[in-house]
This record gives sequence, C-alpha cells and structure tokens, in this order.
Amino acid sequence: MFLIRLIWSRFTLMLLLFAALAAIIVFYGITPYNAWEEQRGVIAEVEAELDEITKENTELQVEIDRLSTPAEVERVARRDHNFIYPGEEPYVVLPPAAASQTP
Repeated sequence: MFLIRLIWSRFTLMLLLFAALAAIIVFYGITPYNAWEEQRGVIAEVEAELDEITKENTELQVEIDRLSTPAEVERVARRDHNFIYPGEEPYVVLPPAAASQTP
C-alpha cells in the first residue's frame, strides 16, 4: 500500500510539474506571438502609408518640374495674379447673360 501511495504521489507531482511547465511554455510562447502579429499589422499599415507618401512626392516633383519653366511661371502669373507686361491692355470677359424667362 505504501508503495502505491509513493508511486501515485510521484506521478501526481510529475503531472503537476509537467502542467506547470506546459502553462509556462504556453504563456511565454503565446504572448510574443501576439506581439509579433500586432507588429506585422503595424508594419503593413506603415508600408501602405509610405507607398502613399512616395506616390504623392512623385506627383509633387512632377508639379515642381512643370512650374520651374519660365513659360509656366508666366501663365500662372497671368491667370492667377492678373500679370501684364508694360504696354499690354488688360480686359475681362464677362460670362453670358442668363436667359430671361418669358411667361
């Protein structure tokens, strides 16, 4: 009887130790995995944002190159700031009159 109790208590002790070890492995294994998954999501979001910013920078560089020509500077000055050269006569074109409604 003593031998059975001794074997049973050793078995129970080993089972408890194994369960504790398994719980520790699961706890320390799952937590880093969740953090890793979260970091992968953040990295994907940041990469998408980087792609968007890179595309916007490319478009802005094209705009800078276009606006760097003297002809484009003159066109924008005339359109937006009413620029005229000395001796030119400015004029304004009015929109067509609204059609009158007849009863």
